[in-house]
Amino acid sequence: MPLVSISPAISPTAIEPNGDFADDVGSDIHNDLFATADTLDAASSFPVVNATNMLYLPIAAQDSDLQSFANAHTDEVVTAAFWGWPLFPQSTTSDFSLNIEKRDFDAGGGGPQINLLLIPGILDLLKTLLVSEYTAKKVWGLTNAEFDEAQSLATGSGVTVAVLDTGISAFPSQFYWRSVAGYDFVGNDPYPYEAPNWRDDNHNGEIDEGAGHGTFVSSIILAATRKAQVMPIRVLNSDGNGTPEVVAKGIHYAADHGAQIINLSLSGELDSDVVHDAIAYAADKGVVIIAAALSNHSQLGFPAGYDSVISVGAIDSNNTVSDFTLDNASEVDIFAPGVDIYGPALYGRNVWMSGNSMATAFVSAAAALLMEGGNCDADCVTNTLMHNVKPVSPAQEGRGAVDAYLGLLHRP
Repeated sequence: MPLVSISPAISPTAIEPNGDFADDVGSDIHNDLFATADTLDAASSFPVVNATNMLYLPIAAQDSDLQSFANAHTDEVVTAAFWGWPLFPQSTTSDFSLNIEKRDFDAGGGGPQINLLLIPGILDLLKTLLVSEYTAKKVWGLTNAEFDEAQSLATGSGVTVAVLDTGISAFPSQFYWRSVAGYDFVGNDPYPYEAPNWRDDNHNGEIDEGAGHGTFVSSIILAATRKAQVMPIRVLNSDGNGTPEVVAKGIHYAADHGAQIINLSLSGELDSDVVHDAIAYAADKGVVIIAAALSNHSQLGFPAGYDSVISVGAIDSNNTVSDFTLDNASEVDIFAPGVDIYGPALYGRNVWMSGNSMATAFVSAAAALLMEGGNCDADCVTNTLMHNVKPVSPAQEGRGAVDAYLGLLHRP
């Protein structure tokens, strides 16, 4: 009988094709969104003109303040994608190049003239706004934990996070350049790839819930850090189950092969000497160990309950402790987004997942940012993470939700 498993058993919902939403939005926005100059009535008091991705708005007269605004620099929103992760917008400074023009709205040249404010790129702007609204709920975990701000200070460069899980997908290319060699302790080979399914491989009448879990957890860490690397170590089968002996082997491997952080999005009810000893071994080597608390349980479980481990529970987008974390919330070290998290599954699909597993990945990512540069060791990471938090509801005395940006500001 397996003694450890993913925490909690995941229930992927709202599976969507992995595509570029901006393209979909663009197909619904046409250049005839506004009236063109050809269709304007010369008698119109407030003409609005769109001509090839430009918008003209009427103004009363030349205005020095408005002209100054037109010539000023402004922020241009740029969105980035990460294999199914619609990343939060990144700001870059550029000239918006607003212009004021005087136009004649009579084909014969004798009609009324009006001053117009020219806004170029209006369709692109509208698409950006729509995409931002569409993706906001998909990236709430990143923004809630302040990774959008934190990445202006650190990216996790030079830091390796070992992800002991169901493995990673063999297909998405981002794992090729942001992962280091791992190992499959389930199949006993150097290829820690997930079973590429969402099928019932064990013929129990249910979809194998573990498939895709490791890929999802790894993608959170990669998206939240930009430059940290993951070390995929497969210790759970496609059902999301494993044994203490296999988990212990994975911990030893991570500690011996240069991982600075070990992410354990798994949990079990029984204390295990072999896992305890492996945790102690890694901790003695200065590795930060972060593990998911048991779901729907009054105890933290293991390995989250060991002294050298940072235990993690989940919150929702309102900073409310999740239903599946409430029973042991008073024992959890730190909380992080873990309800309705959106990301990639196998076969190029995207899913929503909830669990302490997801929350654990966000904390591991915050730890990776803190460890960049090598000046913050395991004790520094633990103390900085736990003393720079956001309040949660119901309040947990002395503890709260991870704030990656605040942690970096107060990093020794």
